[in-house]
Amino acid sequence: MLSKVEARFRWACADPAELTAWRPGTRLLASHTLSALPPRMYEALPATYQELLTRLAEQRLPHVEAYRLILVQLPCVPVG
Repeated sequence: MLSKVEARFRWACADPAELTAWRPGTRLLASHTLSALPPRMYEALPATYQELLTRLAEQRLPHVEAYRLILVQLPCVPVG
């Protein structure tokens, strides 16, 4: 279905710490590349995904290394 949609959303952030400047109270909790996941997260993945990520890490592809998983905590906003 998405192949029929011409609009594409592309977004990047070179420095994940910049996200904290968007709104006061925002905190950067974690930022990892696909080839450097924390052991606990990596071990929770199915074996086929672990193998895929290991092979990607071995290749050191720039576009793979540039892709990051980022976890931010947004401030609570009162409703009403």
